[in-house]
Amino acid sequence: MFFVILLYVFALILDREVPTYYNKDSTMAVRTTATVVGMGFRPQPMVDDSLIRVSNDLYEQKRIASSLRLYRDVYLIQKTDAKAEPCTELDPASELVPGTACSFSWFDIVSTQDHPCSDNNMYGFKHEEPCVLVKLNKVYGWTPTKGPLPIHIQGLRNIHNNKSIAKPDVYITCDGTNPSDRDAQTEMVYYSLEKPSGSSKYGVIPNYYFPYRNARDHVQPFVLVQFKNLPLHRLISITCRAWSPGIEHETRGMRGMVAFQLYRSQVAE
Repeated sequence: MFFVILLYVFALILDREVPTYYNKDSTMAVRTTATVVGMGFRPQPMVDDSLIRVSNDLYEQKRIASSLRLYRDVYLIQKTDAKAEPCTELDPASELVPGTACSFSWFDIVSTQDHPCSDNNMYGFKHEEPCVLVKLNKVYGWTPTKGPLPIHIQGLRNIHNNKSIAKPDVYITCDGTNPSDRDAQTEMVYYSLEKPSGSSKYGVIPNYYFPYRNARDHVQPFVLVQFKNLPLHRLISITCRAWSPGIEHETRGMRGMVAFQLYRSQVAE
């Protein structure tokens, strides 16, 4: 009985919206001054499997498209009565009333059924050019740091001044994990809020969508990466990274990155 009373008191004093410890005041900042930012990807038909199968088999295409469609419908589409407001550089998420989310939906990036990653195209799997959704994990209160662009992104943007101050956006890039994977010369196209029509260099998650504050109708911003020219019957390992002055990369703990594999096969017709 005493234990039940303790649980009741604990439930009364526990804040349901704001964690007691978060960011640099939590274990997420152990061994570093940066906050640990994790990443995720979809589709992931099996929770414990990072392999994405690409095939000309219609059953397999429908199966994996169904997985991504379900994730989209549950997590990436705001309801019509959502408590949400448009977020911009002038009106960022940090200025929102508590409990209000930024207006954002899957359709802000994939706006028509002609889009390569649309449902009609089975998210690219119909043409064996899969679209993989890459996102940051939700980290309460975290905001990208303003500062010089990471050197990797400076090169992609033809910026060579390390002291150049940039908007604190988060850049997403993907590449083969190993030299043999990079030798496959797989073409990648990034679809994001900055460029829904696609970019061959990187995707961008705008800084004004941060911080996340546990709003009920929040939709986590993401980047779609379409993979073209995948070789047949060859396993390709891909690592995607998030780039921002406040994000560290560590392979062992998968800090600031996510890895998955692509395998394209064809059945006899």
